[in-house]
Amino acid sequence: WTDTDGHKWQGIPLWLLVGRVDYSVSHSKDVKAFNDELADKGYQVQVLDALRDFFRHCSKHRDPGLAFHAVLRRLGREYVPYLPVAASGLAKEMPYVCLRVPTGGGKTLLACHATGLAISELLHAERGVVLWLVPSNTILEQTAAALRDPRHHYRRALELSCGGVEVMTIEEAL
Repeated sequence: WTDTDGHKWQGIPLWLLVGRVDYSVSHSKDVKAFNDELADKGYQVQVLDALRDFFRHCSKHRDPGLAFHAVLRRLGREYVPYLPVAASGLAKEMPYVCLRVPTGGGKTLLACHATGLAISELLHAERGVVLWLVPSNTILEQTAAALRDPRHHYRRALELSCGGVEVMTIEEAL
């Protein structure tokens, strides 16, 4: 596989690794956690490539709207407006990112890799603090347990992406 900078990568494709690990997991009786059709299309690789480009543009130009539209153009997508988040204390050049991932697209694994991209490509830092938001306590418990387990593929992906990792809940951090 060759990335957008022309670097050649080899080894096991991310989607195949995810498929081997997640294929038996189900979100419900009829919905598998891994989607073969998306994997065959290289979906996760494409998402991470686009996110890497977005962070690099943001870092270089300090304009998330410009970065967003540059990535849309590269992907051959139609124009849609960039919607910044206005919050007290948040600099206008701080990008707002929402990855819309269909069921079985590997949201948690993508988040593990996206964390490292944000730290390296946007912040140019060695370490970062990440606030991981989830929609329910059940998912919080499952995700925290997986990210704490050094044998779990989410933890390994996070460490590969970010280096040393410490996982704690809000209660533990306070």
